[in-house]
Amino acid sequence: MVRTAAFAGLLASAICLGWLYLNTHYLRHDNWTSVFYTGARMPMPAELANENIYLYPGVVGYDAQFYHLIAHDPLFRKRFARFIDDPRFRYRRILVPGLAALLSFGHSNWVDPAYIAVVLGFVFLGTFWLTRWSMSHGLSPAWGLLFLVVPASLVTMLLMIVDGALAALTVGAIWYAERDDKVRLFLVLACAALVRESGVLLIAGYCVWLLVQRRPWLALGFGTAAIPLFLWLRFVQLHTAGDAKAMISAVPFAGLYGAVVGHWTYQQPILVALDFVAMAGMLLAFAFAVYYLVRRETKSPAAFMVAGFLLLGIFVSDAAAVWPEVNSFGRVFTPVLLFVAMTGLLRGNWWTLAPIALVDLRIGAIFLYHAGGIAHAMVGGRS
Repeated sequence: MVRTAAFAGLLASAICLGWLYLNTHYLRHDNWTSVFYTGARMPMPAELANENIYLYPGVVGYDAQFYHLIAHDPLFRKRFARFIDDPRFRYRRILVPGLAALLSFGHSNWVDPAYIAVVLGFVFLGTFWLTRWSMSHGLSPAWGLLFLVVPASLVTMLLMIVDGALAALTVGAIWYAERDDKVRLFLVLACAALVRESGVLLIAGYCVWLLVQRRPWLALGFGTAAIPLFLWLRFVQLHTAGDAKAMISAVPFAGLYGAVVGHWTYQQPILVALDFVAMAGMLLAFAFAVYYLVRRETKSPAAFMVAGFLLLGIFVSDAAAVWPEVNSFGRVFTPVLLFVAMTGLLRGNWWTLAPIALVDLRIGAIFLYHAGGIAHAMVGGRS
């Protein structure tokens, strides 16, 4: 089982690396810094001039450009925080850039490949754990490759964000919770909280499940998995300034309503239509998750761990800008998609894979655009 799962993980990582290579080689002149999607409108530190960072013209870029800077300066020694849009917010998500900094052993030239290696490592882990879970339930090991096509993984392949790591740790948490492997589960949950703050929802959900099982002392023990995050947040607070965004609204579906009425301004009607399809797919996943959660036979640790993401989707504010973009809500709520798909697979309900497919349609349009560019370059003889 372990060898098969490891092979699946390596295959998924190889596919991801192959896609990155094709993009950088044929579309970005072999400049691997292009994977961080750095916008030309964002100033960059002069200390990184030797990297020849690929700048996308006319845009402000995307999140990974900031995690890239954090990987170069995880402890605020180089003052790169002044080049980050919201350093107090971005620095919370330290695990991926922090691991990249550790793997680079202090060598600035190694940071970028180390970051990519960390991302690929989590692709491996997510596929590895999902394959082991599938085989333990008598399913084909091929289902482990489902991890590669969940929105968080696809967006990570496009934009090098950290959410693929949280998706992997979600699968790991479900796997170890089912096995009642407390030590590994504790480590996975602690890491999830350091990937991004929403990882705390996994810890909270598991603690609530333990309380329902009348195991209060164990719940208290697992609650300490959030301590590394709180210590890190204190460190970040001492080195940054700024006010926290209003991420939560008291009005249900305020963020969703704001997205529907005012945020999609594409000129192409097909993209707007695909955005609505993706949103419908995510809401369908929410409905499936609620259905599974309220059925007593499915009140598993996994159901409780993803319940917090359901509440987040309902009460996230419009200012948080989660719902307006599929690259955002698709990756943020991937734990819900994973739970629905995994629970459905156990019961032979293949229709529970529909939400992933509906969300992926919009993300797939981006892949098709890139693939078209790659094919054009190949036909044109560019190398």
